[in-house]
Amino acid sequence: MVEPILDKNGIPDDFKYLMVIESGLDPYACSGKGAAGLWQFMKGTAGDYGLNVGDGVDERFHVEKATDAACRYLKDAYRRFGNWVAVAQAYNIGPERVATELARQRVDDPLELRLVEE
Repeated sequence: MVEPILDKNGIPDDFKYLMVIESGLDPYACSGKGAAGLWQFMKGTAGDYGLNVGDGVDERFHVEKATDAACRYLKDAYRRFGNWVAVAQAYNIGPERVATELARQRVDDPLELRLVEE
């Protein structure tokens, strides 16, 4: 179901595995920090990427809409970093943290980043 959406948006197929990592493929997954759905969007990020959250509606739980939003997020991160490894890191820890750590650790290759486990 998500593969055609990823393909249509030019996102490498391997990024479907982010859903496994983030939600265990449970479309109704909710984290203790407020992330929800297959892609585990926080409310603010969901809104930033066009998902309706509120007034009895939460599109983070809608597989196709959430996947479209995830693709927009991933493409934004790719435009910023130009590297799919950094994009995957940014999905987990946020693009600001990736940028900060690249600068702080003075590395160009995101595979060289030393990131502490959450």
